[in-house]
Amino acid sequence: MDLFVFIGFSVVLLLIGGFFVYFLKSTLNVSDSTSIDPLPEDENITESQDK
Repeated sequence: MDLFVFIGFSVVLLLIGGFFVYFLKSTLNVSDSTSIDPLPEDENITESQDK
């Protein structure tokens, strides 16, 4: 009996995790994680003046 409860609980957790990952991946832009935006020129000037 305990084994069936453990297996059922594991399946429920996997389903919840699967839905979470599925909807999270569908809303995030995966290709954006590999690109780095350049700093604007205004920030470069103010940073060099502060040092």
